[in-house]
Amino acid sequence: MERLDYTELFEQMPDAEPVRVTLTFDATPDGGTALTSTSLWPSNETRDQALAAGMEAGVRKQYDRLAEYLEDM
Repeated sequence: MERLDYTELFEQMPDAEPVRVTLTFDATPDGGTALTSTSLWPSNETRDQALAAGMEAGVRKQYDRLAEYLEDM
């Protein structure tokens, strides 16, 4: 397993505290890699504001683009 920890700030919420993100990369039985992303939000209110601002759709689009890129490798 590999692990990457970092923080994120959102342009739409410049006064909010950062979100702590952990990505883990685990080998799968078929030789692939499973990616797990865990976000620790400073509060439920901050999380809910980000979701209301469309963050979830943006993240989905980001992972779709990553999948397309990896298919071409």
